[in-house]
Amino acid sequence: MAKSNNRKILTGCIDLMIAGNSIEQCMEKYPEADESLLKVAELMIKDRPKNPRQEFKSELLNKLLKKMEGQKV
Repeated sequence: MAKSNNRKILTGCIDLMIAGNSIEQCMEKYPEADESLLKVAELMIKDRPKNPRQEFKSELLNKLLKKMEGQKV
């Protein structure tokens, strides 16, 4: 994934997964998404409140972007 596209793709996948879609459904819509990152997101989303605040989504996105860049989260 190109850096400029990472945020868009991950944001789309996070939104889909929060709405109840599976990793497979995210991969269908965003085939260039990193499946291993989506698995991390899935675990974090399962532990979230029912109606997550925007801060949750922003934190999750930032953690996944850092993980993608090889930084310690």
